[in-house]
Amino acid sequence: MDRAEIQGLYEKYGAALYRRAVSIVKNDQSALEILQDVFVAVIKSADSFRGEASPYTWLYRITTNLCLNYLKKNKREVVEYDDVGAVLRGRPEMGNHIGLPLQDIQKFLQRLDDLSQKIFVYRYWDEMNQEEIAEILGITRKTVYLRLEKIEERLRKFLK
Repeated sequence: MDRAEIQGLYEKYGAALYRRAVSIVKNDQSALEILQDVFVAVIKSADSFRGEASPYTWLYRITTNLCLNYLKKNKREVVEYDDVGAVLRGRPEMGNHIGLPLQDIQKFLQRLDDLSQKIFVYRYWDEMNQEEIAEILGITRKTVYLRLEKIEERLRKFLK
């Protein structure tokens, strides 16, 4: 992978990876440092990328692993998407993406189980496709598809 390809990855995925880091470490400065470490790791291990996953999934895993290492090193509690409201507050424009104010999205998410909340956030906040969500959660793409169908049905009912 050459410098231009790595720059392209940063330009395409950097903002999403930063949001992921912030959602885990809960600190903007630490998230920026982790993001920098992600791309240092990419430079060092670019040849090991086998293309089995999408570049975004690969970078997302690197980001998550570096965040978890940071939390262990600093003896902080691991927090992923336990507070979906905090995740959403980090990106208020999401409400416009699906046509709802942030408060309504939070109310809707409170009605979902943990797995469905994660799937919702990955799909509509991180803008992942079904295969990427399945890979990260360790479930089948069919399970993601069925959950998204149920989530969208519940969202339609919620909007009435």
